[in-house]
Amino acid sequence: VDKIRIEATTQRKAEQPQINLADPTAVHTQQLKTINQWEGVLKDSGASETAMRAQGFYVAYEQAKKGNANADGAMIYNLAKVYDPSGAVQASDVSTVLGSRSVPDNIKMLADKLVKGGTLTSKERENMKKIIDDVAAERKRMIEPSLLTYRKINKNLGGDESAINNPFDAVKQPKSLEEILGLRPRGGN
Repeated sequence: VDKIRIEATTQRKAEQPQINLADPTAVHTQQLKTINQWEGVLKDSGASETAMRAQGFYVAYEQAKKGNANADGAMIYNLAKVYDPSGAVQASDVSTVLGSRSVPDNIKMLADKLVKGGTLTSKERENMKKIIDDVAAERKRMIEPSLLTYRKINKNLGGDESAINNPFDAVKQPKSLEEILGLRPRGGN
């Protein structure tokens, strides 16, 4: 057991980068590597894409509430891109949502409605908003432990914690009708 403990300690030391903290070039190089690694985590996890699409959705949602009929297509597009970021879903072509196997059927039905010349109801928009709210919240929750770790690493290197950004901090969610009116949600506290 002692031999295993010693070996594990030796291995952990070997895995830790050795940086001369007195050398500003080495410190800045490691800070840049840390930031680049964090950006890789965001890309690999889909967090950056989800945050960008959520923001696009919320802007379109606000426009739809103001009567902009074209905003429905933008809402569907941004929500569909969360499910299918690969590229099958194309901008300004809601019909590409219909051909994507990654997009759930309930979103495809809304896209089909638009393709056939219809518009979305307030309830359909609210349901889509609930979906994007939940997906964005889950992705944000998933990256939080790593976010804290990368911020700590960067801070220990003398860097600013804000250099390790959370893409969801820039997402501005519109208020729901219940929030505007000050009503509690059904079944809520």
